[in-house]
Amino acid sequence: MTDPSTLKTIFINKELLLQALTHRSWVNENIGKRGTNERLEFLGDAILEFIVSEELFKKFPEKEEGYLTVLRASLVNTKNLSELAVKIGLGPEIFLSKGEEEGGGRDNPSLLADTVEAVIGGLFVDQGIDVAEKFIKDNILIDMDKKASLPLKDSKSLLQEKVQAQG
Repeated sequence: MTDPSTLKTIFINKELLLQALTHRSWVNENIGKRGTNERLEFLGDAILEFIVSEELFKKFPEKEEGYLTVLRASLVNTKNLSELAVKIGLGPEIFLSKGEEEGGGRDNPSLLADTVEAVIGGLFVDQGIDVAEKFIKDNILIDMDKKASLPLKDSKSLLQEKVQAQG
């Protein structure tokens, strides 16, 4: 599992790490100092989906597209990404505005998940796909087998599907 001090050593371009940790609210209070993490988040989201999709495709050759889609969603959802952010200590490292800080931004699951995606995007820009892939495998895909063994849908979704299938 990666931690913030490790991230500081992984990134060659420390400015990219700072940008990955910079929320839009901080930029609004510190105009002109650096950009937000939103573009890195956009890129990181795509890389995350690609790497996880590729790993699932290889690991489960007998599974259909629908199963793989649901399993991927169970691995890269806001809940899991925000839990990862907490485990690796990203919350205290994020640059937030005073208002976002007071409003509990460091504990906001969506904000934390977005920051994980921005870190992945930053790693990709900084050092390429191999380093981004290693981060994803070490931190997100580490419990892929456990997730695959659990029911991938909640009881309500399963019931709705059953009812709809029966007309």
